[in-house]
Amino acid sequence: QNEYHREIIQGYYQDLKTTKAKMKYRFEKEALLKNCQKDIEEFKTGAAALGKERDAIGKVGDMANQILAIGESSRERLQAQRSTFGSILDKSGTLIKKLPVVNDIIQKIHKKKSRDMIILSG
Repeated sequence: QNEYHREIIQGYYQDLKTTKAKMKYRFEKEALLKNCQKDIEEFKTGAAALGKERDAIGKVGDMANQILAIGESSRERLQAQRSTFGSILDKSGTLIKKLPVVNDIIQKIHKKKSRDMIILSG
């Protein structure tokens, strides 16, 4: 009868070891899953931040393109003005050569401006 009880105790002991091992496995698995969930949440947060950063970079790129377009447009307008002023200078040069009186008036205007500048600066 002693032998019978020993076998029963050994069976219970074996069941206890098996149950402990299963519990340990389940706790480790649960901890691993929690870590994975935490990692996934951190990844989602990081991905959202990267998405916002990508959008901000895209907006900066769009702004840079707009600024470049404005600069190019300004350059074209300045070139047109340069051409216009060049033709005005050519025509006024021709006019001055043909009409000496106009040349005298222009020289008097320049002298008056020079005097005014000297008076203002003095």
